[in-house]
Amino acid sequence: MKYNFLHLREANIQAGRKNAFQNNESPPHNQQKQRQTEGMMESQRHLTHSRNSTTQSNHEEEIDHQQALLRSAPGSFLFIKPMKSVQTIQKKTPTLSCLSTEGWETARLSRRQIMATGLFAAASLVLGWGKRGSWAATPYPTTIKFLQLAHVREIAMYHQYVDFGRKAKVEGYRGIAYLCAAFATAELIHAQNFAKVLSRLDVEIVPVSKPQMTVRSTRDNLMKAANDEIDDIDTFYPDMIKHVNSEGVQDAITFATFSWESEKQHRDILMKIQRWAPWFFEKVAKTIDEKTDQYFVCQICGSTMDEIPHDKCPICHYSSEHYRKIEYPT
Repeated sequence: MKYNFLHLREANIQAGRKNAFQNNESPPHNQQKQRQTEGMMESQRHLTHSRNSTTQSNHEEEIDHQQALLRSAPGSFLFIKPMKSVQTIQKKTPTLSCLSTEGWETARLSRRQIMATGLFAAASLVLGWGKRGSWAATPYPTTIKFLQLAHVREIAMYHQYVDFGRKAKVEGYRGIAYLCAAFATAELIHAQNFAKVLSRLDVEIVPVSKPQMTVRSTRDNLMKAANDEIDDIDTFYPDMIKHVNSEGVQDAITFATFSWESEKQHRDILMKIQRWAPWFFEKVAKTIDEKTDQYFVCQICGSTMDEIPHDKCPICHYSSEHYRKIEYPT
């Protein structure tokens, strides 16, 4: 019976284990692990609660400390250093100027800055800033107009004499080629004088391109040159001097007079050639080659002569030291 009792007991134990598994009950060793896991979680909750309580306590102490400092110094500003976990980004404050639009979207204009901006814009319109060379912005519109026209005309005459001189050299008229070189030098001095006055009047000098011109025979070229000089002497420069005088720009009057008198010298020389050219051009050209020794041009007024004056220039009345000898064209 004892054996049977023990056997029965073992059978009951085995049956109980089987029923426990069937009823989703954890075995003894699983229950032990579960109890260990629950204990660890409970410990973690206690630790987290303890940390939160400590952090909250420290934060409350910090707030109490700051309030105490504020109460001890009423009316003052206390700088509170941010926590290390917070990254502070320094923003660049835009620099605002009444003459610059930078930062206008983020900064408000003061009344003084608005007034300064308005005054600057009004001054630009009244004084004509940024409109350099405009006739309406200057008190000398007629003078500027004639100076610009004279500058263009003299540049054109310079190029014309250069081309006529090259043609004369090709055709074998060495003296006439040399005469054209001297006249071209004088015309360039006239153009430079007018450009100087325009610059003094704060007018922009517009570059003048070489005009289109027709170069014919040397005989025809001299005829055309003589007619152009006569037009300058009889029409253009008298009209220019008359209008420029009314505005009183003395430099413009002086240089226009210099050019007018210098053109008269050119006309006198060309008229002598033109007088005999229709019938005796070859003879006249040969005489010029033989008798033309050298030409001198005054660097101030453009006076053209075959010898240097003894004392002073007959046109500008400056010293004859300003005359320069013209070299033969190569």
